[in-house]
Amino acid sequence: MTRGHRHIGYVALDDPRERPFCLPRLEGATRVCRDLGLPAPQVVNMRYSRAGARAAVAEWTRGATPVTAVAAFNDLIALAVLASCRTQHIEVPDDLALIGVDDIPVSSLAVPALTTIGMDLTAAAGNLTVGILSTVGAPAPAPAVPGRPGAGDILALIQGETT
Repeated sequence: MTRGHRHIGYVALDDPRERPFCLPRLEGATRVCRDLGLPAPQVVNMRYSRAGARAAVAEWTRGATPVTAVAAFNDLIALAVLASCRTQHIEVPDDLALIGVDDIPVSSLAVPALTTIGMDLTAAAGNLTVGILSTVGAPAPAPAVPGRPGAGDILALIQGETT
């Protein structure tokens, strides 16, 4: 919202194997929109395909209130959307801002370079370990750093050129 975006899109991966990962990310995007007083994100489900990305971009950019920024489930979906924008002559980030998740190496090679969210999986695994051990009543190992890592310790914005 600091860049003026009021209509947000979210692109989810239409793959049942990814649902356990996709739903929490969508819930997070929806919660942030609500907290900022924005409408819920306009959700499009797609597979990894040119046709799916083309349809998603067309849906977001047409109509009375077009989407101006898109949060993607992951970097691969974001890269598909980025490629589709290029073929539809939609300028990223001027016409449509875009952010992915996972910070895969190819994200920095895209033109423009993809803005993404990187994750420290070591900290996330530590949280999971503590949760599992707590559930079964076992003592948790002493943390290297006092306190459980929060989202700010696990997630990091990798600023590219798409936002």
